[in-house]
Amino acid sequence: MPGNADRTAAAGGRRPRWTGRLYLWRGRALYVGPVHDTAPHAHHAVQLAFALDGTLRIHSRAQWRDCTYTWLRSDEEHQLSRSAGPVALVYLDPHSALAADLAVRAPPADPGPVAPALLQRLERCGSPDATIDDAEAATRAAVAALSQAAGREPRIDPRVARTIRYIDRLETKKVSLADAAREVGLSASRLGHLFRQQTGLPFRRYLLWLRLQDALAALAGGSSLTDAAHSAGFADSAHLSRTFRRNFGTTLSEAAAAATIVTVGR
Repeated sequence: MPGNADRTAAAGGRRPRWTGRLYLWRGRALYVGPVHDTAPHAHHAVQLAFALDGTLRIHSRAQWRDCTYTWLRSDEEHQLSRSAGPVALVYLDPHSALAADLAVRAPPADPGPVAPALLQRLERCGSPDATIDDAEAATRAAVAALSQAAGREPRIDPRVARTIRYIDRLETKKVSLADAAREVGLSASRLGHLFRQQTGLPFRRYLLWLRLQDALAALAGGSSLTDAAHSAGFADSAHLSRTFRRNFGTTLSEAAAAATIVTVGR
């Protein structure tokens, strides 16, 4: 997604619309569509960027460069230039196992080409008939293609699976680790360790992604920003907006107004 200070369009002073598809699920997100000029900005997610047709122009680490792909570490300031073709932007929670390798090392200065099959897989996620499962698979393929530490995730522990089912039954995802631990018969410290090991996210970060997902689903269903915030367990719309901006570098209202939003159904 763009930085929250996009330059206004020359005609009419309106912001350009990022009219793509935005997928959000647990610990990650994918945007496929056009990009426009942004002001310098930073966000908490580890970001992967792929040019699906041609190259992507990006400014980071004190220089502009044209590339077929790159990635940005958490809180790394960057700036995008309008691209003639569509792009795929992958966002990974920096605390997740999926992002661990890319979060600590810089991309190569001359990354070279991307496998056409991967680009086609990402590009398909921009079509109206693409599903959240398509986005999940394409995102994992993108990370695996770039990561030096891509590996199989552990089989889910039954106690973690029970915890996830318990959380999913809650109307809002506001529950303490201690309460969840009592639900599955573990100590809070043991569940916390096991949960991070199995899901790749600390318990509280996992809940945050669920709440953001619920808020976006509510917005996509026609709720106001205030109602979406309250239904997802945020104190108010400002709290929700700050949280979204921190993770994606853009305002939630801009994202909801421009992109087609796809979240995991429950």
